Amino acid sequence: MVGWKHSLLIRRLVNPLLPITLLLLLSGVRENNLLLWLLLLLPPYRNYLDWNARYRHKFGFIFLICASGRSTAEILADLKKRYPNRPIVEFEIAAQEQMKVTELRLVKALFK
Repeated sequence: MVGWKHSLLIRRLVNPLLPITLLLLLSGVRENNLLLWLLLLLPPYRNYLDWNARYRHKFGFIFLICASGRSTAEILADLKKRYPNRPIVEFEIAAQEQMKVTELRLVKALFK
């Protein structure tokens, strides 16, 4: 019983923290200690994770933003600013942000 709950909790934490998780695993942290390390590193990200969960619950999709060149604080500020939007308005903004991300990826792929 503990095993599957532990695994589920790790999956819920790891997704938004994938870069940190990979760094921890590559630096030799064992998988059974991964949850402890994530919880130790989590406080700076807790506010972002809480707001991201609220956003997903309200709109039904993850927060989309072109994050290139932006700090975590700027992204969180935009998330909070966009949260009061109506779903149709937010869907349009999210689509525009996804187009920006796609354009950047295409340019990077073409001119690599």
